Amino acid sequence: FEKSPFFEKKIIQKGQLLFDEWSYDGNLYIIKKWLLSVEKYTTGDKIDTKQLAILKTGEFLWEASLAKDIWKKEALIKALETSEVLQIDAGKDMKKFIEENPSVWYDLLKHIIVETNERLWEANKLITSHYEIEKAINSMKEINAKNIFLLIDKIKDIVDADYILYFEKHQIMESFLTLKYDSRYPNKMQDKIFERSGYFLN
Repeated sequence: FEKSPFFEKKIIQKGQLLFDEWSYDGNLYIIKKWLLSVEKYTTGDKIDTKQLAILKTGEFLWEASLAKDIWKKEALIKALETSEVLQIDAGKDMKKFIEENPSVWYDLLKHIIVETNERLWEANKLITSHYEIEKAINSMKEINAKNIFLLIDKIKDIVDADYILYFEKHQIMESFLTLKYDSRYPNKMQDKIFERSGYFLN
């Protein structure tokens, strides 16, 4: 894609938007490097957002640009770290790219179909999990450490995770976290302090 004259490379600095919610453009984007956050505004003043997903190297976004009409975007995309994307104007250049690179296009189309189905499956799983978790929370008779740990273990089973770590943020120093519970050691309270550097915890 980088070698193709139809694709343009774009660098987005940490915290910068690739595009904003409700904006228009006809580009299909492929992430060449690092992390992008998919977010939606929760208020009308465009201040608070809710993170919907994190997209990483090799993933694509705004495949809706392959449709005939240009739609308003229903989420914003923000760089969590300095990131690189490759973009192509789907309406203007995609047809030419397909004519010149039919086998590459076929591989890209397969990838888009498989990933889109995977995203739909994940969304359906999330809806079901949300219902089960809400049911488990509502069935709690008392809020205490023991019941919270039991709830975490229940959530682990619902979302089919290998394990869940429960951290509390330090009230003053935001980069410090205290591990309070590790579901690999059931019913055992933890009290380990970690410092987080960057977006992920090592």
